[in-house]
Amino acid sequence: MKKLNLENTNILITGASSGIGKEFAKQLASKGANLILTARTHSDLISLAQELEREHRNIWIKTIPADLSELNGPKKLFEQII
Repeated sequence: MKKLNLENTNILITGASSGIGKEFAKQLASKGANLILTARTHSDLISLAQELEREHRNIWIKTIPADLSELNGPKKLFEQII
């Protein structure tokens, strides 16, 4: 089975402040992926980003607080990403 090379890729993770989203962030950061993290709780996103940036100095992380259950939530997130 061929290994994926995730170095210098940009990956969006929703629900990144806890649970499976947080674990995805940790695993992908360890593979060298740059991350855009989103969740409703901005303070939790900041804490996770700081932790990951300390551990993985070769990546960048952007945090965007967003509630994707709101009517315009996905659109607002997209606008901030681009």
